[in-house]
Amino acid sequence: MTLPLIIIITHQCNLNCRYCLSLKKRGFIKKEIAFQAIDLYFSSLADDSGKIKIFGGEALLKINLLKEIIKYIRKQNSGIAIELTTNGTLLEYDIIGWLKNYKVNLSISIDGDEKSQLLNKTGISSAIYQKTISLVKKASLGMIINMVIAPNNVDNFFRNFIYLYNLSVRKFNFLPASYLPWGKRELKLLENQFNLISFFIRNHPEVYVKNIDINNDLLLFNLGIVVDCNGDIFFTDAVMTKRLQKIKKNLKIGNIKNLNSLKSLLRLNTQQQKEKIESFIKNLFEQKALKANQAIDSSLNNFVESLKLSVKKDVRVDIKIGYQCNNRCFFCVQGNKREKCSFVDESKIKKDLIKARKTCQSVVFTGGEPTIHPNFLDLVRFARELNFKIIQIQTNGRMFAYKDFCRETIKAGANEFSPALHGHKADLHDYLTNISGSFNQTSQGIKNLKILGQKVITNTVITKFNYRYLPEIARLLVYLNVDQFQFAFIHIVGAAWEKRNSIVPRKSLTIPYIKKGLDIGIAAGKKVMVEAMPYCLMKDYERYVAEQVIPDSMVIENKLVIKDYKKYRVNSGKTKGPDCANCIYFFICEGPWREYPEIFGWDEFKPV
Repeated sequence: MTLPLIIIITHQCNLNCRYCLSLKKRGFIKKEIAFQAIDLYFSSLADDSGKIKIFGGEALLKINLLKEIIKYIRKQNSGIAIELTTNGTLLEYDIIGWLKNYKVNLSISIDGDEKSQLLNKTGISSAIYQKTISLVKKASLGMIINMVIAPNNVDNFFRNFIYLYNLSVRKFNFLPASYLPWGKRELKLLENQFNLISFFIRNHPEVYVKNIDINNDLLLFNLGIVVDCNGDIFFTDAVMTKRLQKIKKNLKIGNIKNLNSLKSLLRLNTQQQKEKIESFIKNLFEQKALKANQAIDSSLNNFVESLKLSVKKDVRVDIKIGYQCNNRCFFCVQGNKREKCSFVDESKIKKDLIKARKTCQSVVFTGGEPTIHPNFLDLVRFARELNFKIIQIQTNGRMFAYKDFCRETIKAGANEFSPALHGHKADLHDYLTNISGSFNQTSQGIKNLKILGQKVITNTVITKFNYRYLPEIARLLVYLNVDQFQFAFIHIVGAAWEKRNSIVPRKSLTIPYIKKGLDIGIAAGKKVMVEAMPYCLMKDYERYVAEQVIPDSMVIENKLVIKDYKKYRVNSGKTKGPDCANCIYFFICEGPWREYPEIFGWDEFKPV
């Protein structure tokens, strides 16, 4: 990847931000130095794959110089990306128009609402802030907003993100303030706030996060061909920091005025340069600050990786092929439907699969119990012929106690299995399923599937009878070597509604047991989650809330077709209480299934 050219136009700034480490000093780059750097950069590039970044200080302090540099870049190359970073206080609408005309990508530093912006930026007034915000409202879709997160504003990070999103900002760059004294609490908050934003962005693909595309693996600084105001060349903009000034000359790799070509610099081993700079940084900063910085870097990297994984989401179809079941679970959401429609006709299911394949990449066969449908294996084969990427069987697992049936199902094309296990021993599981021997069959089914190398994702419905045993259930699932397990709070419909007074526990009573169970899975390296449990109840376990990773789904239930199950779930199935709007999780939490507060009210749900 071609390194960017970073031109430091000045170290001078009209603000004095508390978290800024840059050394402020007077003076601007001479245009001749900037022009030479541009010429040499283009002479070393074979195409438009590079990028030119213009930094300060505050680059808009000398607007005419800035315009001359940008015009020169465009005269030499009309296609290369140009990026200008500014604090936004000197922006005018005509300047924004001029920059847009020259195809300059504008990055503005805004930390959030007025209170957050004025908290760490000295030299800015309320009037200037409001003027900048009014410009952002007019032209926000083309801007990248740099949000600096400091220890004293980290608890409002997510709220500030939503504030800017509501101003129509769609492009963000998140910059945790490095080398400030971060405590354990603030570092934990930073991680949680990143998780919140990640969850939000997963459901708002229109949001672009620049951090995905930044080469900033050098402790939150950028790598590039950095040309300082006097023409000195470095491999990182870290040299702008106050603490590196004494050894800045040791990091210098040349001067633009004495070079005939940048090609020799581009051929240098940048890894050696990076290690050299890291060594200086480690010696300069106290160990406590360095550890905090590494924790910040880790949180940011985890956040970026989370976004990368969610860029392209598969859509799946959940297709109910019948309500007949060989269990009689007390909490079954299907209730008495098995009497109305035992099995859906094979030809109708195939037509539904053909239609669903146009938009869905994966299929889940569910019911009732799909494995007892008389045409089950034929339907799995048909799904494979349609080239569904994942063919999941949502099952009570009993038929898989027969190894030959396992082999036939796998041979037909099934490649993911989701059996339900509701107890850690036979008497509990068999009581909840109302079938003697079901525990032994389901457990054996899981063993058989794992022996045959299959992916097994289990589900455990949380009821009044089994919630105290969730840690024991987790231990059993770890012993059975499942790939993932989920605890799902009982959905109080169907049979569960009829027996609601005897079978539904209070959510708050289940939380300690849920967390212990999750801890057991986490310690064993398993993927774990909990469904239908609002964020406010999941303190320190927010990342395990299942709704954030449930795939986008279409549901086909006989004649009923729900094209967007998440929208249906949020708008019709779940609800939020009178105080939920005051909670930081409001924008990403779905709330409980609506039947729960009808029974127990809202006292358990406290806004965070």
